[in-house]
Amino acid sequence: MLPLGAKVVTTLCKTIQQPRLSVVFFDNFFTSFKLVQTLQTSLGVKCIGTVRPNRTGGAPLMTDKELIKTGRGSYDYRSAEGVIAVKWCDNKCVNLLSNASGIMPLSTVKWWCKESKQKITVPCPSLIPAYNQHMGGIDLSDMLIHLYKTPAKSRRWYIPLFGYILDLSIANSWLVYKRDCGLLNEKAKPLKRFRLAVAHSLSQVKKPASKVGRPFSSSPPPPKKHYTPRPSLPKQQPDVRYDSLGHWPLHCDKRGRCNYCPRGVSRWKCQKCNVFLCLNANQDCFAAFHQK
Repeated sequence: MLPLGAKVVTTLCKTIQQPRLSVVFFDNFFTSFKLVQTLQTSLGVKCIGTVRPNRTGGAPLMTDKELIKTGRGSYDYRSAEGVIAVKWCDNKCVNLLSNASGIMPLSTVKWWCKESKQKITVPCPSLIPAYNQHMGGIDLSDMLIHLYKTPAKSRRWYIPLFGYILDLSIANSWLVYKRDCGLLNEKAKPLKRFRLAVAHSLSQVKKPASKVGRPFSSSPPPPKKHYTPRPSLPKQQPDVRYDSLGHWPLHCDKRGRCNYCPRGVSRWKCQKCNVFLCLNANQDCFAAFHQK
C-alpha cells in the first residue's frame, strides 16, 4: 500500500507517453524505496530523488556524524535490487535513491573554502549534478508563483489552494508563451503584463453588449441636442477576438448598432464577443470583425 505522495507520482507517471525513455525527479516528500521499485516494475520509469533516512529501504549507510568527520565531499552508498542509496556530505548530509544514475563517473563541484579563502574542487557522485540540474524547474515555478501571488486568505482550506492552482496555470502558460515567442523571434511580454492580458481576456468573455437607445419613461422627451458621435464599444482583447473559437452568430429579437461599420443595424450578435455585427448578402461585418 503506497502513501499519498507515492500515489500522486504513480498517477502522473501513467500519463508519460514513452516511460522507458524517461527519468522522473522528485524530492524527499515523495521518494521511498518502494516507490522506486513500483515505478520500475509496473511502468518502466526510472527516477532520481532525495529521500528521508527512514525511507531508504533499510540500507546500512554511515551515520551523519561519521560521514561529516571524513570531510566535505565524502559519500557512502549501498545498492540492492537495481536501486542505489547514496549519502553525500555537503554542508549537511543528503540522502538520495536512484535507479537511473549511480556513482560513476565521478563529477566535480566547486566550493568556497573558508580556510584557504578560495574555491576548491570537490568530487561528487554523478547523480548529484543530474538531480540539481533537473530539479531547478521546481524552484523556478515557486519563484514565478510568488512574484504575483493571488491574495486568498480564508478559513476555508480550499480557497488558497484554488488561488495557487490559478497562479501555477498562469506561470506555466507564460513559460509556454515565452518558448513560442523565442521560436518566432518575437519579444515576449513580462509575466505581469501577461497576467493582465489574461485577466482582461477573461473579463470580456460573455460580457453583455451595451444597451443602445433611450430607456422608456413617462416623462416628455428631452429637447433635441446637436449630434454627438456614438461612444465606441470597448475594444475586444485580440486574444478573444481573433482566436477563431466559439464565434457563432446569434439571432436576437432586438436590433443593435453594428460594432464594425459606423451606421449598420443588425439583429445578429457574436455569441462570444457579445457585439452586434451586420450579417447579410450585401455586407458581412461578422467575418471582417474576426479577421486580422
